[in-house]
Amino acid sequence: MKILVFSDTHGLTASAVRAANAHADADEIIHLGDNVRDAREIERLTGKPVTFVRGNCDYSPEPEKLLITKGGCRIFFTHGHRYGVGFSLLRLALAAEEAGAQAALFGHTHKSLLEYENGILLLNPGSTSCPRGCVPSYALIEAEGGRIKAEIISAD
Repeated sequence: MKILVFSDTHGLTASAVRAANAHADADEIIHLGDNVRDAREIERLTGKPVTFVRGNCDYSPEPEKLLITKGGCRIFFTHGHRYGVGFSLLRLALAAEEAGAQAALFGHTHKSLLEYENGILLLNPGSTSCPRGCVPSYALIEAEGGRIKAEIISAD
């Protein structure tokens, strides 16, 4: 199963839609917040199902965190602001470990990151529309048979 991951689009969806169209074989999309309206717009424009959480700029009743299973992998995701991801990834990694997740996805910092902590994939796709100090980016996850791998992709 292929999953595209976007975050922090902040009302600017064109680059995310182009990325989704470039990955026509992706099964679905995860949007990590800021703005949930964008997640709905991306779903409408691409026809791909989008699962999303709200971020610190979203004032809506959607959840702030979710735990899903895809391709036999448990994936925990959140925007990240409630876990202090701008300072440390420890709280996020512990939350994912407590949930029995193999991956923790987050946004908020607008900076892409892909690393492992105690066997848990920590992934921030960056931002397709307003990155901070780096190129616009998103992520592609492949989850199959209980194994997960990911890559950061430039949106330029």
